[in-house]
Amino acid sequence: MSTLRLPTLLSALLALSTLTLSSVGVQAQTVEASAKQQKAEIQALMKAGQEAFQAQDWKTSTEKFGKVVAIDDSVGLAWHHLGFAHHALGQLDQALVAHEKGAGFPQFAGVCSYNVACVHALRGNSDQAFKWLEKAVEGGFRDRGHITTDSDMASLREDERFAKLMDQLEAMPPKVQVYAGTSPRQQARLSFWNQSGSPGQMVLDWGTVAWKDGYAGAIESGQYDGVRWRLGSNFWTTLDTNLDLNIGGVELPRGLYYLTLEKSAEGKFQIAFLDPARIREKRLDAYLAQYTTGGTMVELTHHDLEEPAQELTMSIAPKDGDVTKAKLVIAFGPHKLTAPVSIAF
Repeated sequence: MSTLRLPTLLSALLALSTLTLSSVGVQAQTVEASAKQQKAEIQALMKAGQEAFQAQDWKTSTEKFGKVVAIDDSVGLAWHHLGFAHHALGQLDQALVAHEKGAGFPQFAGVCSYNVACVHALRGNSDQAFKWLEKAVEGGFRDRGHITTDSDMASLREDERFAKLMDQLEAMPPKVQVYAGTSPRQQARLSFWNQSGSPGQMVLDWGTVAWKDGYAGAIESGQYDGVRWRLGSNFWTTLDTNLDLNIGGVELPRGLYYLTLEKSAEGKFQIAFLDPARIREKRLDAYLAQYTTGGTMVELTHHDLEEPAQELTMSIAPKDGDVTKAKLVIAFGPHKLTAPVSIAF
């Protein structure tokens, strides 16, 4: 057997170490690329799942969020939404698994534990239902009104433990949780200028929403007729104007307004301009738009779009040659809603 001389051995070791370091570098790059790809895939699935969830397309929701948790089971929001969607479809076995998983995340412990209790109540397992209701309260669930009206809880209401739980909740202060996050918003602004500066302007601000085919069925079904919708996503859609306006023949004094949209059973669309002070007093988040009342109501003209708007868009389009005239335009999917705007300086 031949032997390596020392210089030859050192050269071989150096070559081997270089090759090893090179391989480690390649592997690290591969892992990093794979992680980025996985992150992008999860983000895409979460976005599609959220859109389906908002449209109450529960089947698509279960598909998208199911894929998310299969890739990464540490996404608490995905477990929460997955459980809710299965629950809405009546798929209680799958819902129970997802609810219990979601209950393991502190920010979802209260609501997911409550949903576990709902499954047990629907199945007549009262002992388990009350056990999980206690966990829900420990996790921060305090919505006494919801528990007393939720049809899932009907089987428990004659149980003496239910009255005790309601008394317990009534004596407890609501638990506050905080959520930090950002979401994309759009803005449409119409401003006027002269030699002295700006005599006035108006700004529409809304959270973006992508159109989904599932929305069409929800709109046409009639289930939301006469119900106010959040016009956009997340925070309220707002109109801020320091000019008095007339929109669709209705006077709208200068000020800040929260906006909602609703469709009547006759197929007419109306936009409501709401006083933010009243909504702040009630501490209503935009997702509770259906509970708002009053406001200045303006009927909009409906047009069919040949090319559907893939994202909710709004504008206040000025009229050529007349600075006192403009048009409010809202486009979403195959729908375009308009109203003439008159501006007072």
